[in-house]
Amino acid sequence: MTWIDDRIESQKQSQARRDKIYTEADGLFETLRQEIAAMVAEASKKGLPSKCEKGPDDANGRPSIRITKAAVAGQSRLPTLDVKLSKDKSAIEINPSRIKLAVEVCDTGICVKHDGQQISIANAAERILDPFFFPPEKS
Repeated sequence: MTWIDDRIESQKQSQARRDKIYTEADGLFETLRQEIAAMVAEASKKGLPSKCEKGPDDANGRPSIRITKAAVAGQSRLPTLDVKLSKDKSAIEINPSRIKLAVEVCDTGICVKHDGQQISIANAAERILDPFFFPPEKS
């Protein structure tokens, strides 16, 4: 094999990876949505009034989730958190948040990764919701 053959093979593998992510990411995202909805319902029952709604698909057909906390005295806007798949479905975007979650091909199919490490759907949901429900205290 020459370096050209190696590069052609590498490109085929990369395309197969992107295709797998693109075709399976919606199912993974729906599983994440269900986990988030269950956690939001639990939080609401435990004194953190909030709701989780399936957001409208955007112009590219990407599904989304919107989590809203109940109004707090003195707030003019309800705190919200929007979660959606990136355009190429290789990441889960959380707004507003600094959390970066990637959608990758793993041994069991596609999975969620945080800082390069595979995490469970429940762990991904917790990482998304924790700073929303329990923001860091400002010093």
